[in-house]
Amino acid sequence: MKNQTPTLEPTIVKKDEFKIAGLQCRSLMKEDEDQKEIGQLWEEFMGTLPNIKNKTNENKTYGLCFDFNPKTNEFSYVSGVEIDDQTSELPDKIVIKTVPASRYAVFTYKGDMSGVGAAFKYIYETWLPQSGEVPFEDFSFEFYDERFLGPADKNSEMDIYIPLK
Repeated sequence: MKNQTPTLEPTIVKKDEFKIAGLQCRSLMKEDEDQKEIGQLWEEFMGTLPNIKNKTNENKTYGLCFDFNPKTNEFSYVSGVEIDDQTSELPDKIVIKTVPASRYAVFTYKGDMSGVGAAFKYIYETWLPQSGEVPFEDFSFEFYDERFLGPADKNSEMDIYIPLK
C-alpha cells in the first residue's frame, strides 16, 4: 500500500451550518480496521441513499468524523448526504447531524483510500502545529463529489475539511 499525504497548503473557506442524514458507526483509529468497517458503512449507506427524500444533491456525500476518544482511539463516523430539512420521513437507522458554521482548512486528497489515515496524521501532526491555526471543536469531515472515482482508484479526489477557530 502506497500512502499519499497532502503537501500543499489548504484553502481556507467559510461554510454555513448544514445538516447531513446518514448511517453512523463507532470505529477505532487503526487504518485497516476503520477502513473495513467504514467501507461497509458506506456500502450500506449507498443502498439507503435513494430512500432519503430531502437530500440536496445525491452526488455530493460526506464522511463526518467526531467524538474522538484519545484514550481508546475510538471515534464516531457518519456516511451521509446533505439534507434541506428534518421534516421528511427518513429510513430506519438514519441519523441527522448538524455541521456548524465555521472557517475551514480544506485539503484536497488525491489517491486511493489507503492513504487517508496518513493525510489526517499530516494535517493534525504537521500542518496544524506549523500553521498556527487551532482546530475548532472535535470533528472534521470528508467531502465526496464527481472527482471521487471509487475507494481503490488512485485518481480519486476528495476534500478534507478541518474546522478552525
